[in-house]
Amino acid sequence: MEAQIESFIEYCHKVKGTSRNTELSYRRDLYQLAGFLRARYQMTRVEDLTATALYGYIRFLEEKQRKAATISRNIASIRAFCHYLVREGVLMMDVSETLKAPRVEKKLPGVLSPEEVERLMDAVQGTSPKELRDKAMLELLYATGIRVSELIGLELSDLNMQIGYITCRDGLEERMVPFGKT
Repeated sequence: MEAQIESFIEYCHKVKGTSRNTELSYRRDLYQLAGFLRARYQMTRVEDLTATALYGYIRFLEEKQRKAATISRNIASIRAFCHYLVREGVLMMDVSETLKAPRVEKKLPGVLSPEEVERLMDAVQGTSPKELRDKAMLELLYATGIRVSELIGLELSDLNMQIGYITCRDGLEERMVPFGKT
């Protein structure tokens, strides 16, 4: 089963252009599923996958009191994997199509108070290259609202100082984000 998981991850990377975080999540979720199937059903081949076994895994996650978001992400990983297996002719039918994801309550992200922002910005002092880099990173996060994963993935070539924008990428998606002088 692990060989098909790795083949699926490679397909996601090369063909679908998924982000590194998505690939890491898929790999983790599918290896956990494979471990469960091996332990509970002595199932080692993807050709033996059944909807019943998948429902058993979802029930196992619920019994472990996993959050709805975690279960939903696992179901998304399983569905993507099964869809791939059908596409490749490994499975004749998609055994995951009847899996229902639980409702996930969406929460708004917390917002820092002006005092907290000021303390955060003041936390980085000094003139060493590392301190200047850290200060610039905090300023960019605050000024643009980009994700930390986007910040970490930035390359020097993604920065346009003349026009004042950065290019952020997530997989094959790309967006241009303006920034100010500070």
